[in-house]
Amino acid sequence: MPVTPNIYRSADAGAPVHFNGWGALLDILDACLVNGYGGGFATGIITSDGTNVSDGDTVTVGTRTYTFRTTRAAVNDVAIGASAAASLQNLAGTINLYNVSAPAAYFAGTIGHADVWAQAITATTITLQARVAGTAGNAIALTRAAAHLTVSAATLTGGTAPGTTKAGAGWTIEFTGPGRRVYRSGAGSRCYLDVLDNGPNTTYFDQAARCYAFEAVSAIGSLFAPSTGSGGFGQTNQVNVAKSGQIPSLTVSAPTQPWLLVADNRTFYLFYQAPGIGAGNAYAVLKFGDMQSLISGDTAKSLLCAIGNFYTLGSQYQYEYGGLLSAVGGTQYLWLQRNWSGIISNVSAAKVGDLSRGAGSFQGNLSLPHAPDGGLYVSPVYLFEGASGAGVQRGILRGWYQPLHAVASWNDGDQIPGSGSFAGHTFLVIKPLIPGSSSAAGALMLDIYDWPT
Repeated sequence: MPVTPNIYRSADAGAPVHFNGWGALLDILDACLVNGYGGGFATGIITSDGTNVSDGDTVTVGTRTYTFRTTRAAVNDVAIGASAAASLQNLAGTINLYNVSAPAAYFAGTIGHADVWAQAITATTITLQARVAGTAGNAIALTRAAAHLTVSAATLTGGTAPGTTKAGAGWTIEFTGPGRRVYRSGAGSRCYLDVLDNGPNTTYFDQAARCYAFEAVSAIGSLFAPSTGSGGFGQTNQVNVAKSGQIPSLTVSAPTQPWLLVADNRTFYLFYQAPGIGAGNAYAVLKFGDMQSLISGDTAKSLLCAIGNFYTLGSQYQYEYGGLLSAVGGTQYLWLQRNWSGIISNVSAAKVGDLSRGAGSFQGNLSLPHAPDGGLYVSPVYLFEGASGAGVQRGILRGWYQPLHAVASWNDGDQIPGSGSFAGHTFLVIKPLIPGSSSAAGALMLDIYDWPT
């Protein structure tokens, strides 16, 4: 039976913040898929008087104590910089855990703070913000034992209860660990998504997350290793979420980026902007969950799609941005749980539109309105098995449509009412730019009224 998906936006009150640091992707998935969100964020400020800290000075945030050291020797030690401002930057970088695999500010083995992030940094202040909105943030301790630092209060303050709570999409968190989760969909194939948001990229030291998919998971993995499970898909080529196309700097305030997540209890699509791969609506996309299968009663119809590998810093968005289609036999690092027979697992796939009336991206060649009948035409997005195509159309991407008209016909965020067989439906236009360019990659239409199961 068709269902109406939920829409989650970074601009919503109390929505989690996408910043280029440890665990930010988990904040979004926790809130949208499972817990919901709403309310106001608690904040606190650490202020320097301009004189540098001394060896042994401490700042405590929640249950974690950070110790400034001339020579770091233990977890949560923070390097004393050449100036008071540099030491503050090192503390902020340690809280957010930038550049985890090549730490310049903190001792190896330190993990990001699970409850707060350094939201703004100046030469004399760090503004901390709770990662989850609401009154619980007001209980997060903030103290210091340092002659040249002060704090705004003994705890974070200003967290408010939600007037309206945005409910989660009906997923569960099956396993949790430092900087990682295992999520499970609430209906359909009910596969597991193993997300490592603890800085697993040891090649380029950015904050990309790593994703693995399983039919079953029995134990969460350690550090950067995948979890223990069976029926894995996506592992042949690592499937990643590039939160940044560049190494984050410790010397600037943490950049925040817009995101949009559309989900029901079977499938989610996360569109997000990653610093370093473009501006505005140069969206990347993570897809996980069920497709609409062509096989009646199919219980193995999940997919995972993001980025296939870590490339050079300038091209990490390759195969990931939302405007790309392919010919049969092409792939954008999209992996299916099983093939049509249910025997072979971890099958690569291509997403294909109407190439006769359309193009290799989410756009087409028809006039708008279409001259003979005044119509607006769209095509479903079909999923074809295998790198060679193999002549097998496996299913349809739930809710996704390729408009068969010129990309210039739409603006990002437009909502188009359906008519005829789509009467009562509303289509949300997502118009991603080509990363690093002002040109549009396409203009996909996402049905936000009715997703087939």
